[in-house]
Order: sequence, then C-alpha cells, then structure tokens
Amino acid sequence: MNIEFQLNNKNEMIEVDPSRRLLDILRDDFGLTSVKEGCGEGECGACIILLDGKAVNSCLLSAGMIAGKSILTLEKFNETDEYKLIEKSFLEAGSVQCGFCTSGMVMSTAGLLNVNSNPNETEIKEALSGNLCRCTGYQMIIEGVKLAVEKIEKEIPLVKSQSRKEEKNKEVPSKQNVKLQRKSLVEILNILDDRDVTIISGGTDLMVKNAGGSGVKPKFKNEPLFIGALEELKQIKLIDNEIHIGSAVTLNELLVNENISEIFKKSISEMASFPTRNIATIGGNIINASPAGDTLPFLYAVDAKLVLKNKNNERMISIKDFILGPGKTIINSNELLTEIIIPAKIYDVNYYKKAGSRKGMTLSKASMIGMISFENNLVSDVRIAFGAVASTVVRSRELEEKIIGKTNQEAQSVYFDICGEYEKLIKPIDDSRSSKKYRKDVCLNMLRDFFVKFDK
Repeated sequence: MNIEFQLNNKNEMIEVDPSRRLLDILRDDFGLTSVKEGCGEGECGACIILLDGKAVNSCLLSAGMIAGKSILTLEKFNETDEYKLIEKSFLEAGSVQCGFCTSGMVMSTAGLLNVNSNPNETEIKEALSGNLCRCTGYQMIIEGVKLAVEKIEKEIPLVKSQSRKEEKNKEVPSKQNVKLQRKSLVEILNILDDRDVTIISGGTDLMVKNAGGSGVKPKFKNEPLFIGALEELKQIKLIDNEIHIGSAVTLNELLVNENISEIFKKSISEMASFPTRNIATIGGNIINASPAGDTLPFLYAVDAKLVLKNKNNERMISIKDFILGPGKTIINSNELLTEIIIPAKIYDVNYYKKAGSRKGMTLSKASMIGMISFENNLVSDVRIAFGAVASTVVRSRELEEKIIGKTNQEAQSVYFDICGEYEKLIKPIDDSRSSKKYRKDVCLNMLRDFFVKFDK
C-alpha cells in the first residue's frame, strides 16, 4: 500500500503494510530515534509524537491511519523557538534525569500548548497523565511545564501565534493515494458486503491485542479496513432533543463538544490518557464490548440506541441488546456501527465514580454512574449503572422504579433494600487487577455515596 503523509514538514510517500506500527516506521525507516519503544501499549508515553498537531501514541497508530496526515517528531520540533524554551525550562526545574522519557514529555507539552496556551496545573497533569518516568516523582516535570508556559507567553507570543497559524494552513498530501484510507461510507459498506475485514477506527485496543512485538507488524485475522477519517462517521449533531454521535468521533472530540453532558464528559475524561483519547473512538469502545468499557455505564443508563448499516439496509438497536457478553455483540460481518443516539436530557443530580490503578490506565476495576431528575419535589427519573463488575453493564430498571415517585426522605428509606438487590446483581470476578470482593464492596460504597449525595 502506498501512503502519502507529511513528516517533519516534508512530504513523504512510502510503500508499506498498512497494519505496521507508526512507531516502527519512524524509527526503522526514517531513523527518528527520539520516538522510543517503552511499553508498546500506549501507557508510558515514550513514543508520543504530534499528529496534525495533537499528541498521540505512535505505538497505537498503524500506517493506514496516517494517510494525508502531518507528523511532527522531536527531531524537527527541536528547531523551534518554542522547543528551546521548553528545554531551558526543563533544565532549570530539574525535570530531566536519565532522559528516556523526556522526548515524550516534551511532545506532550507541545501538544498541550497547541490546544491550551495557558494551562493551569490540573490541565498540565492531565496532559502528562500518559507519560511515565521511572527515575523520579513528577512535580519537577510539572514545574518545568509551568515554567515553559510562562517563558513562551512572555518571550515569543507572536512567534507562537504565527507558528500555530502556519501549522493550520500547512498543506499535506491529498492526492490519489490518500483516498486509500478516506473512502466514502458507501465504499466501506460495499467492501464489508464483499469480504471479511478487520475494521479499524482508532485501533487503540486492536493494536495492542494484535501486537507482534517491537519491529514486528500486528497480526490481524483479516486485512485492515480504516474508517477513522470517514467524515460521515465524525459528526455530532443535535436532532429533535437527541444527540447523534458518529462512531468514529474520538473521546477528546466528545469532551469539547457543547452538546455532550458534563456527566458523560466526566466518565470520558477519566478514561485512558490525553494522547490515547486523541485516537480512541466511542464506536471502538462499544464494539469491544468489554465489561470495563468506560463509556458503557453511561450509554446503558440513558438507553443509548445504535445504528447498524450494511450495503442494503440499516437497523436500530438498544445498546443493552447489542452487547451479549465480553467481546460479543450481535453485529454481522457485513454491518458497520455508524451512529450512537442518546437523549439530550440533563439530570438534576449526577454522579460518576471509577476505581482504577492510575489516571492513564485504560481499564477500570469498577465504576458507577447515577442520575436523578426531580419534579414537584418527587423523583421523576433515576438511572443507575455499574461497569466492570459482571459480564455486561449492570442496570435494573425494576430497582430504579422503586425510587421513582418518592421524596428524598422516602427514597432513603428503601436504600438498604435496593443495596441488597444490587448486591445480588453485581457478580465480579477475580483477576490480575482486583479481587471480586473488592469490586463488589467498592460498588456498594459508591451506591451509598450516591444516595448520600442526592439526599443533600
């Protein structure tokens, strides 16, 4: 497959297996060794580069996803005035020790400043959540970024502004070969009708599950078909009090969209790291059908509807009927998940908690979402769902209805009965991440916390 893209401000075309990792292409084919192999799973951040100005993990990107894109690595970024000030700031703050993780830290900082020129400490920590350092704590690194922000704003605001403008206006390849990735939805559905393929939207899970190791291309069962750049799947629209979300919308794109509720954004923001969310898509999180999928508790709670299309037809199905169990769905091989539809309703009380190993860790140990609406001081609607504690998301409309129509005080009176019923429904397992007892206890504590919150 011939792929055209821009690398460090130079147009390139390579003949490459589309499933090959970008990390390996940059290191082995172009000799760009600032991009390092650390974990190979998008957890450590040593391989972070900028893709169209956004920080991403190159170990999670396949060659087929970079057609028509602009890639920037430290080898070119270090020629800029902005880099020189970041470098100076890191040295002054003592942010650098062995240096293995530093290139990823610098590129994460550059990616942050591309979208937020004056981040606060919380936003800096969020941007660096996907970067690990084995040498030290992170406070000196955070101080280095804070110092860099001050220096850049003070010393080169005009240069920075102009460089952002030039980056946005920069031409990248858009010739015939780019079309190899950017097919139309009709073309994609025709291919699905013709043969078996492996659909890749963000690919953040697929690239890890099918990894072949450093320098070895991932081993997919079928040829990969890339849909992540398909414009028909990248839309978010408000139609008749319903939000229609394209399946290829990334998690970070959801976070900045005004139509998405704050409680849904909260669950997304606690998912993976900032660079991973620049790649990962909502459709991929659903199709994976993992009990630990972080968007799923919210989608179950609001009775999300999914649109599945094939060459000749489309059908709509509720998410609870779509997911059958871990890794299992009812989708047919010739169908594509194109759209997720959720109500635009805003609840009066919103609650979300997740138990996980660390901020940048993608898998949750347990999670819960709770939402309540009131009308005339009575509960008019309530939604409760638990993630990562059964084969699918745990939700019971029957138990929710026991709360509807009650005052706060009356709802508190049925709390113990409801907890007992949920305890029966929550059936976690022991695995390397947690024990089933811990998971169940955490969920029941979350439920108690939720009742306390809405009582106030």
